[in-house]
Amino acid sequence: MKEFVDRTSLRIAEAATGVGHEAIRKFVEGETETPHPRSVKGFTALYWRERGLVFVAEAGGTEAPVFWASDLRAIYPGGKRQAEADIRAIFELAERHPEALPGTAGAMKRWWLRLVEAEYRNEMPYRKPRRRRGPPGESE
Repeated sequence: MKEFVDRTSLRIAEAATGVGHEAIRKFVEGETETPHPRSVKGFTALYWRERGLVFVAEAGGTEAPVFWASDLRAIYPGGKRQAEADIRAIFELAERHPEALPGTAGAMKRWWLRLVEAEYRNEMPYRKPRRRRGPPGESE
């Protein structure tokens, strides 16, 4: 977001993400430790659009990004480890009743774990920018 705002402006970032310019400013300047999920979704949409990744044609002829994996972060706020643990726990519970388990359960588990892996593969931790201190001798 910082790169985008530096290249354009807060107002353009607001229009591109659907997130208010003040929320974007706070995020870019490091005042927001955990952005609202709607903000994250707007930032994610802009990220994909900027990089031209994972775009598909919609029925109406327009192009739009696919957000299958990005929703995983809202479901699993604890990150990749929580997601993998939850998926394994669900299937361990399901395997206790093999007669009720569909034949596709194994493939579904592998697909789900691959989806989580893809979501977190290129994860870069959010680093809060350092705050600048005033001139020496100034009290805070």
